[in-house]
Amino acid sequence: MSILQRWGKAAQGGHCHLLPFHMLDVAAVLDVGLQRRPRLLTTLAEGMALDRDATRAMLLTILALHDIGKVASSFQALNPMAARRIGAPLTNRESYAYRHDVLGQMLLIARLPLCIEEVGLPGELANWSGLPLLVGIATGHHGRPPHAIPGLSTLKRQRCLTEADVTVADRLIIAIAGLFGWREQIPDLEGLQRLSPLLNGLFTLCDWLGSSDGFRYREEPGDLATYFETTARKAAAEVLDGVRPALFQEVPPQPPASFASLFPRLSRGGEPPEPSPLQALVDRLFTDDALPEGPLLVVIEDLPGSGKTEAGDLIVQRLVSLERANGVYYGLPTMVTADAAFARKFDTAAGLSFGTDLFQGTPQIVLAHSRRHRNSTFREVPTRSGVEEGEGHAVAWFGRSSRRSLLSDLGVGTIDQALAGALRGRHATVRLAGLWRKVLLVDEVHAYDDYMRALLESLLRWEGLMGEPVVLMSATLPSAARGALIRAYAEGAGWSDVAGMADRTKPGAYPLLSLVSQQGIAQHPVAPMPGPGTRPVRFEAVHNVETVETQIGAWLASGRNVLWFRNTVDDAVESWERLSGFNPLLYHARFLPGDRSERERQLLDTIGKSAAPEARRGRLVIATQAAEQSLDLDADEMVTDLAPADSVVQRLGRRRRHARALSGALLERGEDQRPDSPVILLTPPLEPPCAQWYARVFPRAATIYDNDARLWLSALYLLHPDEIPGRRASDDRLILSRDLRPMLEAVYADTPVGVAPALLARHLAASGSDLEERHQGLLARLPFRNGLLEDWFNAAETPDANDGEPRTRLIDSHTVVLAVVENGIPRLLGRNADGIGTVEASECRSPRRLDPLASEEPWVKALRASLDEKEVLQLKNKQIVFLTHQESDVWQSAPRPDWNGWQLRYCPERGFGPICK
Repeated sequence: MSILQRWGKAAQGGHCHLLPFHMLDVAAVLDVGLQRRPRLLTTLAEGMALDRDATRAMLLTILALHDIGKVASSFQALNPMAARRIGAPLTNRESYAYRHDVLGQMLLIARLPLCIEEVGLPGELANWSGLPLLVGIATGHHGRPPHAIPGLSTLKRQRCLTEADVTVADRLIIAIAGLFGWREQIPDLEGLQRLSPLLNGLFTLCDWLGSSDGFRYREEPGDLATYFETTARKAAAEVLDGVRPALFQEVPPQPPASFASLFPRLSRGGEPPEPSPLQALVDRLFTDDALPEGPLLVVIEDLPGSGKTEAGDLIVQRLVSLERANGVYYGLPTMVTADAAFARKFDTAAGLSFGTDLFQGTPQIVLAHSRRHRNSTFREVPTRSGVEEGEGHAVAWFGRSSRRSLLSDLGVGTIDQALAGALRGRHATVRLAGLWRKVLLVDEVHAYDDYMRALLESLLRWEGLMGEPVVLMSATLPSAARGALIRAYAEGAGWSDVAGMADRTKPGAYPLLSLVSQQGIAQHPVAPMPGPGTRPVRFEAVHNVETVETQIGAWLASGRNVLWFRNTVDDAVESWERLSGFNPLLYHARFLPGDRSERERQLLDTIGKSAAPEARRGRLVIATQAAEQSLDLDADEMVTDLAPADSVVQRLGRRRRHARALSGALLERGEDQRPDSPVILLTPPLEPPCAQWYARVFPRAATIYDNDARLWLSALYLLHPDEIPGRRASDDRLILSRDLRPMLEAVYADTPVGVAPALLARHLAASGSDLEERHQGLLARLPFRNGLLEDWFNAAETPDANDGEPRTRLIDSHTVVLAVVENGIPRLLGRNADGIGTVEASECRSPRRLDPLASEEPWVKALRASLDEKEVLQLKNKQIVFLTHQESDVWQSAPRPDWNGWQLRYCPERGFGPICK
């Protein structure tokens, strides 16, 4: 039986691409890619203690054999027409009990050592314990490593494989190994274990690209060496020219830039921009002479509005210019913050192009999750899914910018895209490979719960293991969380002494910049930036909504604008309705992307930094946590529901952020002229604390903020700063630059001090819940300790969420797709920037998971029939909500049993949610 009598890719009509040629296509992508990125080959060779030629030969051999399981007659029977065209044997397709990646794993483990003498492979392979890992890196190209299964004898007995199949597999091994000439050296096992996630992600990417339409089907037999050199490598070069993943290119960096040249937009009155104390410190420290060698973790702790964003950009520019990295991924906590970060860096319409500050060439820039920006040179990479299982994921993966951002030179998106690389979830390793040689900058680190922090620690361990630079930025990071993150990176980098220092080193002054390297933990105190963080602020307690509304009315009547932070969407909507006479602007997370972008534009036009005085005057904004971070808001007055102290501090950063005149005009110089006034804190009375203390005022928010002890301490210290333990001053006004660190340490102490016994039950329950969240994160994450196979399977199995979308958050809202039914015909509700209905533009957060309704099934089928292949793949496993009744621009559903008969409603001003009875 000839090796050319097996198909590797097949179309529905039976036209096919021979298996050996497809295997060489995939290897050609890697070969051309390594030729274009020599640094990648050098990294892999040094990491596995091999020379470059041996590394290339081994990688091409193993990668080309990734699909050897397709020799199985049971697989060939999946497309009988293709099999008959090329004379492939057929068995009953029901005997295809194991996927071809699993069959390939067992074939290579069993047969590769038997081919050693005939082809001249390294003799050590015969008894090498690392062989399952090496071949698993290649056969695990469908998003996860293959499971261990019975041996070949059992597979033959079950007719999954025939004797003829095994013979063809042997011939393919001999042909492929002979072509690439892997004759000497096997990898250092420890090095292979360390690099195995990177290699698996790299191989998976090569398989996707090698399956693209850039490689034409070929059924005619031919010489393998000739095909590889004249056809496969040429096609691979053309595909890489079109897609240009950052792994396979290195854009020349710009030389180090000064602060003034990097941020000319910050200049005032024609004078060079003046850096903040943090920015000036970064300017001094991040030079070739001052920076320590080797892996580097940077931790920036400074107040909102202190210039952390520009300081982070300056760090990135210096690290890229000094060739410590060749790209960056910005990980933000939410889609809104990602959009805002992108706009500050790459909004070409506003003359911003951070990419040209980093690179001399043209980098690829992708915004993850954006529905407004399309700034990417990635082209679509259609993949022939045919009858092969698994490959449809490649289309969806490339089809969404949120994932491609990790493969671009410059990516901005939510931290979820990077955290998914630390999960035992589908295609995690592609994300890890996408982070290679990049700065990972994580902003708003304080915004993550215990589950996400467990994942972030694992991701930092990986980054330390790879020696990649990481920048963590936060205004309100408790010392325990800070120490755990530093320890994770240090352990990954192999610095056991530095990891121990993380437990012993106190956080020190505030603000603070810390450099973690092989030399230790260097703490650099930062002088506070004059402004909101150094001005005293007074909180005033109010205990009911009616009093809040009266105060808001008085402020608005005097011409001031007001921002009210509510803790839940339902509370925000309720207040928006009650205060409708003031024409308030409602802002939360449950809008369609296009509507949310419009709400954000209105928000910035109303209380943003550049909002005109006449647009600001007498305006009311009611917002949730969605406006808490990264948005450059500047409200005159603020009301906030009681939340944990760090969240309140973040909200406080949206009040009087910039100096303004009484008229509301922005001042380039001088102090803020707005009259002094308190921040209103809507809170239960401090005394007497009782069971359900918080829930009595905030019944909805009590399901989100469940630790009454920490909430009570937050209220106590905000209202009475003189009560903060260790505080040296005795005045009753809060100065964040002085008081923030001791306040957070007291609020987040393991054992709350001074809390009434009535509140401790909720504290203990919340602490137990936090431990359970962390435990779930530890089970779900990849530990990056013993190689891909052992790390993946040495824990309780965690199913993939959403068929390939790992779950990076436990408490995040569920996402649904909104569709409407007009005249019996369903269509997607959301529209993209071109006015076209798409799945991505129709996604909306839901307050809870919705059960599918049987009556909707015909509509689901009709909707899918109206979409193209990519949209159908994006719709897979997503819950669709059909809204069937329209009044003006408001759509609502029929009564839903899973909502106790309530109806669901969507309108552009209110957002998505239930119609309360």
